[in-house]
Amino acid sequence: MLMERLPVARGSPCLPLRRPPAQWQHRQPLVPAPAALSRFWCLLCGRCSRQLGRVGLSSLFGLCSLRRLAGGKRSTFIAAEGVVPCRSIPRGQRVPPATDDPAFCWLSEALADCWDPSAEVLDAGTGPDSLMWLASHTVGRITAVTACEGMFATVEDEVVHFLHPSRDEVLVGNWHDAALLQGRTFDLVLADYLLGAVDHFAPFFQLGLLKRLRALVRPGGRLVLIGKEPEDLSAADGTSQLVLDVEALRDAVMMLGRQRPYREMPRQWVFEQLASLGFEFERGRLFPRKVTVEKVMRNVDWTAEELEHVPDQGLRAAPQMQLSKLETRVKSSPALMHGHQFGEDCALVAC
Repeated sequence: MLMERLPVARGSPCLPLRRPPAQWQHRQPLVPAPAALSRFWCLLCGRCSRQLGRVGLSSLFGLCSLRRLAGGKRSTFIAAEGVVPCRSIPRGQRVPPATDDPAFCWLSEALADCWDPSAEVLDAGTGPDSLMWLASHTVGRITAVTACEGMFATVEDEVVHFLHPSRDEVLVGNWHDAALLQGRTFDLVLADYLLGAVDHFAPFFQLGLLKRLRALVRPGGRLVLIGKEPEDLSAADGTSQLVLDVEALRDAVMMLGRQRPYREMPRQWVFEQLASLGFEFERGRLFPRKVTVEKVMRNVDWTAEELEHVPDQGLRAAPQMQLSKLETRVKSSPALMHGHQFGEDCALVAC
């Protein structure tokens, strides 16, 4: 299966880490903030590698009652050659900021015939990035879903003013719930960094998620998947190996804490599963990833957060020592300071 490649490295897919807004302590939010919300927020909310986060599994996979928010900008990336920032169109009280994210800019052009005043679109694992991008286009109605109440509060805080106050809605629910959006179909379904997060929160549910999304795409509609290609574990250069060492320690710590690590699915697997569900591959593009000290340090901080969930103090000691060594190496890496190209992100369109 042929994919287009962009020659310029893409920036980090991670949002800046942010603690719960101070305003929460001075006003009653639409959705109460979880009592012990971590500064690393939910990956299942569509961010996967993009937002390094976690919340309690009970809040994610207990059957969530639906909460609605009537209606972000993605992180600033190095724009790929030939890709221009997307213009924004007013929809709500404010105009969404233009994005220079190469994947979204490419998709804005690739999906030109989807932007229609009567179109209904679904953001299946929403967050500020994807929702603001959708809100910048001419569509009739946006429905967004997150399994994480922390992400719902983030959307309330950052995106609500860009959404239409009566037509758009954000729901808290999860795709294990068969009643979620039952009977609804959409012209465009977006899964932005959602597939790779599934294993952590719903082990072995990747195909189940694709089946759910398949039922939501109406005849003539499109499914858009954005995700991270699994890294090459045989990478020979020292900087790439350092990045892999940090990720491997993160995953090992999660296993020691009796949690499943995230698992990215290769695009060939995605192609095969989509074909088995009756989809046809329309187009796709690969985006080289640019890794920096800041991006790798988010994984270091995430690993430190996960160490607190390892029940055996003896088991925590060795990983903590290794993490400190890796942190020193990351902060002093000249290649990471200047940006190191390693790995690829993938965007594909199926119909």
